[in-house]
Amino acid sequence: GELTRVWTAEDCGGNITTCSQTITVELPDWTYECPPDEVTLPCDDYVNENPDPSETGDAPKLTIPDTCNQVAVLGPFDSRGPVEGTDNDKLIRRWEIHDWCTGDVFVCEQKIILEGCRSNRPAAMISGVVSTQSGEALEGVEITVNGIDVMTNNDGLYALYNMYTNETYEIEARKDGDDAEGLTTLDIIQTRQHILNTSTFGSALEYIAADVNGSASVTGFDILTMRQMILQQRAEWDIDAWRMVPGNANLSLNDPFNAPYTYVLNHIGEVDDVNFTAVKIGDVNNSLFGGRSVESTVKVNLDEQFIAAGETVTIPFNFNADLLGYQMTVDFNGLNIESIEGAPANFNVINGDLATSWDAYSNTDKNFTVTVTATENVNLSEAVFITSGAVQAEAYGRDGAINDIELSFEEESSEFVLYQNTPNPFQGRTTIAFNMPQADDAQVTVYDVTGKVVFNQNVEAVKGYNSLRVDINATGILYYSVQAGEYTATKKMISNK
Repeated sequence: GELTRVWTAEDCGGNITTCSQTITVELPDWTYECPPDEVTLPCDDYVNENPDPSETGDAPKLTIPDTCNQVAVLGPFDSRGPVEGTDNDKLIRRWEIHDWCTGDVFVCEQKIILEGCRSNRPAAMISGVVSTQSGEALEGVEITVNGIDVMTNNDGLYALYNMYTNETYEIEARKDGDDAEGLTTLDIIQTRQHILNTSTFGSALEYIAADVNGSASVTGFDILTMRQMILQQRAEWDIDAWRMVPGNANLSLNDPFNAPYTYVLNHIGEVDDVNFTAVKIGDVNNSLFGGRSVESTVKVNLDEQFIAAGETVTIPFNFNADLLGYQMTVDFNGLNIESIEGAPANFNVINGDLATSWDAYSNTDKNFTVTVTATENVNLSEAVFITSGAVQAEAYGRDGAINDIELSFEEESSEFVLYQNTPNPFQGRTTIAFNMPQADDAQVTVYDVTGKVVFNQNVEAVKGYNSLRVDINATGILYYSVQAGEYTATKKMISNK
């Protein structure tokens, strides 16, 4: 090998001088020889232990100069299992040869067939059940035992036959998918209460469920990630959706994250039960299988109003109850969302509808406003709905009880309102709309910037919403007014050529 060494010197005047030196290192030549690739032995003496390397061709042989001490052999590393369809065992023996000077690693691998091992030991069975912490069986869990895979049935049961006694098996259980199942804003609330020490977790499994980012801790980042999942701003966790805790795990509130991922069976007997407890990530209160019990209904108060096509209005959503939190989907029909006034992290617009999740510990207001523009003439009560489309609609009382959410519309106030014409700007024809507190004659007038009247019509207006389609030949900036009894209002519009 070759090494270049460089020195740099700089004086007070900033002058720089460099010197370089090339060092050539002569590496010693060495060779290695692996043991035979494959060896077959009768199993008589190796039912419960592996043959010594001296019986299978010994370790790799090195030919190196006496002056070289930078080459080492590591191993052997043994992996043993059955040969499918035979009565034999297969032992894979591996050595690693490390050249510390160059960093190269060479491998010798040997296959050792041990004939008749299967018949020399009694058969065994490994079985068990996977269930949630409240005892519900979990179907479709993948059980892996030394490379052999089976799935749990609809009773959460699995079984592997033709195992062998006096062997060591590692059993792992996994299930992924449906990441958001069981997760609600109530889980965020309970996690916040734990972090703030107002109500701490009562079991190690709650810690595991709340640790949605797999950091072996419960922090505000877990809450942020939960909120993103509820609002469909992410599709999956960074870890598996389920955490399978082996039945022999020694969990405690002082060390809740030390649960191993595998269940190790040493020298198993003829029948061994290996059970797992399934923890749904994010489902801190284990509600996925617990059902949903609704106590009451929380109302969101809106003022009924008519919104003309093209008109932009701001809708306040005000809750009439003292809450720990809520989540819901607000559907808007004939209304396009322009902006939302509230904490940005609590909202997500999904296909034109609004998904929202809020908790009282976030130090934000539970009430919010949405500014919308109408794409058609609508009454608010016929255009806005609370649903469980993107997010299940539910509110949480101070006692933690789950409540439904519904809208309550207060009757439209009886006042005179002149709406913006639609379309605007327009070419030739537009519609002027206004609201009347009672039936009366109304005068609709359009005039240009000089005050010249270009349209004038008397209308027998009804109580409530009225509209009039007008044809205008003038172009440019125009003004239109509606006068009815003591009421009058004027707005501006633009007519294009």
